[in-house]
Amino acid sequence: MASSPFFILKIKLQRQYYDRLTLLVFCGLLLAMNSIFAQTQNQQKIDSLTNLLGKSSIDNSINLYYQISKLYVEIDSSKAISTARKGLDKALKEKNLYHIGKGNFVLGGIYLDYNYPFKAEASYRRADSVLTRLITKDSSKANLKLWVRANFNISVALSYQGINEDIKYLEKITPIAEKIGFNRILAIANTNLGISFFNSGQPEKAYQYFKTSGKWYEEAKDYNTFLEDRFMFVGCLVEMDSIEAAKQVLTKIESIIDTIPNKQKKQMYYLTRGQYNFGAKKYNKAISDFKKAEDLLMQSQVIRNNLQLQLDFMETYSAMGDYKNAILRAQNCLDLVKLNKNSVIEAEVYKQLSTFYSLLGDANQAYSSLTNYVQISDSLNIADRDKEVNLLETKYQSEKKEREILQLKNDNDSVELELTKKQSQNYFLLSISMG
Repeated sequence: MASSPFFILKIKLQRQYYDRLTLLVFCGLLLAMNSIFAQTQNQQKIDSLTNLLGKSSIDNSINLYYQISKLYVEIDSSKAISTARKGLDKALKEKNLYHIGKGNFVLGGIYLDYNYPFKAEASYRRADSVLTRLITKDSSKANLKLWVRANFNISVALSYQGINEDIKYLEKITPIAEKIGFNRILAIANTNLGISFFNSGQPEKAYQYFKTSGKWYEEAKDYNTFLEDRFMFVGCLVEMDSIEAAKQVLTKIESIIDTIPNKQKKQMYYLTRGQYNFGAKKYNKAISDFKKAEDLLMQSQVIRNNLQLQLDFMETYSAMGDYKNAILRAQNCLDLVKLNKNSVIEAEVYKQLSTFYSLLGDANQAYSSLTNYVQISDSLNIADRDKEVNLLETKYQSEKKEREILQLKNDNDSVELELTKKQSQNYFLLSISMG
């Protein structure tokens, strides 16, 4: 199983479709760099920061609005959005490009958390547009770092829509991330590449990227996100039938999970453990874990990986021969996937539904579901997309090696100059992706 675009989907039928489900549902959860975490004391922090608003400078008050908006994510969606917009309105009035870019970035993260990938993408693209103008005048580390994050998250928002362009965006941001020592984004980028290759049916190649990501998390001292990376690594190992190795990684996670108050991460833990139990053919235990994950999910407003959970339920009930419950979970999947308009997952769910109805002797529903599957799948070109992932990865690795040999040709070259070079190459890629 993989969203991830998060977890690694285990459904074997029509494998090429299911492998892509992962990046779409879980990747956003792990990889959007929004730093929004559930805290029981959020309201107290909000009250404290709100009291500072009237006493702060304009710049500080804008930042306070952005901080407050992120704290509202677990409490009130409308207040999260409206508070971020208050900060953005102030930034627009002041014509402060950095804060305008940051405001759009914050809004993108909120929309992603509430499962609105189209709005998230639009916000991140607005952030990129503003920040690109800014860094041509001021290529300070803070400005470049926010530009890198915005571009990175565009690929995450796209992945929610079934569009896998993470390698393209990784190619765009890597030279700058390396130059400014942004190790955390490089760590997450390797995790995303692992997800991409897992989703394209190449778990062995994904394994190499999950192994590489570890050193970057260590250097960045980002153990929080590293935990999420390990969740997905477990899924990859299960897919490779390395059940014992998966158990070892899971045991390490278990040693620290109870020390983390974040419900979202605990929900991810139970989801991961359920996937492990599925791989070990302990289906009743898997269902028990998925129900614990669902209980925690219902306690949170952040519902980003609900689709992955419903897919896992569906697959497990199918493996148990409980096709009635599998159908109920499949219908939940369709409700969620139609919201995101992700044709890849929608097609596979209809295919599974056709199988379930057929096994229950409902020929009419089986035929109807199969018809929907055929209509949707005919419009997809999965094989060509998988080839593109491999071609882009080859190009990325080639450019990376060249940079290492030449050390960006001249260590004294300015970051600004290097950024200009990369932009001239990648605007073409953007125009293709948007065409």
